[in-house]
Amino acid sequence: MQFFQHILSKAPQCQNADALHSEIAQMFDGLDDFPGWQFDTEAEWPATLELARVAPDALTLSVYAWNTYLAGRKQYPRRYAADYFQMKRLVAKALAHCYPEPETLNETAPLRVAIWVPWLPNNPNNNILRVVAGYLGGLLGRPNVQAALVITNEVSYALDTTVANARTDPKPYRAMLEGVIAEYGAPPDALYIASPPFVEEGNMTWFQNFKATFQPNVIFVPNFEMSSV
Repeated sequence: MQFFQHILSKAPQCQNADALHSEIAQMFDGLDDFPGWQFDTEAEWPATLELARVAPDALTLSVYAWNTYLAGRKQYPRRYAADYFQMKRLVAKALAHCYPEPETLNETAPLRVAIWVPWLPNNPNNNILRVVAGYLGGLLGRPNVQAALVITNEVSYALDTTVANARTDPKPYRAMLEGVIAEYGAPPDALYIASPPFVEEGNMTWFQNFKATFQPNVIFVPNFEMSSV
């Protein structure tokens, strides 16, 4: 069973994240012991790379959707933990191959720092929100530095999703987030919220537009355990 080859064959029919979840569920429904499951990185690479080219949103969300489905079943392939890690690495490698990194920083260029967090909660007292707001305010207070706080949303869903326990697009509480970063001296336009996969222009297209306009030359990913939010 080749996971990404299956997703590649179904991606054109998946118009939203819920459809992707449904396709993944159909792969495994009725299987009690996951016969034939074997994740082969080398064999999966061509399909993963092609997905990055033609359906990056489906690729970005596919491993998370697979993990969510298995959690609901409370039953896993024998090599689940190792395969999950390898699948995520393969997705990252394929996306990096198709979408180049920001420009190389030189000694005279102004710093344009993008602080990336995958999601933030609707809670103005959340510690992670206030830590990243502090980073943003601190960077913006330095000379020759531009900074942006980017909620990357790569594993977020449309507000009308039927996926159980899904994290949804935080745009409805943008005003609250802007209020918190204002406490640390950051203006509202320093906050960027990416489109989730399959929403508006899509997650990867949003990032290509962000790269072209903000032109970050430093990506800062705070090392949080984001499940704590």
